[in-house]
Amino acid sequence: MTMPRTSALTFTGETRRRRPKASQNRRVPLWTVEPEGEEFQGIIRVPLRLCNTEEHSNARLEFDALITANLARWVEWRRLRGWILTETPLIQGPFDPPEGDREKQAKHQARAEAVIGRSGEANAVLSWDHPQELKWYTATARFRRDDPVYVRLEDMLAFRHMALLYGIDPDRDKPLSTPLPAPSDHIEVEGGLDPLQVAEERRQALGLKRSDYLMGELWEPL
Repeated sequence: MTMPRTSALTFTGETRRRRPKASQNRRVPLWTVEPEGEEFQGIIRVPLRLCNTEEHSNARLEFDALITANLARWVEWRRLRGWILTETPLIQGPFDPPEGDREKQAKHQARAEAVIGRSGEANAVLSWDHPQELKWYTATARFRRDDPVYVRLEDMLAFRHMALLYGIDPDRDKPLSTPLPAPSDHIEVEGGLDPLQVAEERRQALGLKRSDYLMGELWEPL
């Protein structure tokens, strides 16, 4: 049995056998999954004295003006980046903010001074966050792009393949928050686990190879 030739064929003259790229370097428009646009969420920090105010009071009027000003700044900020508001924002709150950065930064500053000392020219800014005086309100709304963003078809297919590989549905909205397990001071695992072995088992389940993610020295070609 004669095997077919596998080498490239060259014809006489200027005509050569050429295999074009699959996508031919095409650009495709990047639109949002939903026709109404992509859902975004913003945070509005409101002083505690303006939260849960009585209707028709001066404090309520000040609260409404603060919310309106923040929404207008948010919408304008996104408009300058090509996003157009398509629905009325939903305002929810008040919520307690996370642990204040001022309290955490004070601990980090004390630790840094104990280890490396304190310089008279360097002063830490510890008073910008006021966790006991502010509440958080969330604003949720959909924005769509006025003009599409174009990406290479190969890149779009690669990102879609990666999303499906890790269990992310590219045809659905991105979640506004990342689900995390409940925090715990102590994590106990019966019998103990080898993290390297667990990582290798996860790669094998996904059909990945560790060697594909390793890089040599910087001077070596990729």
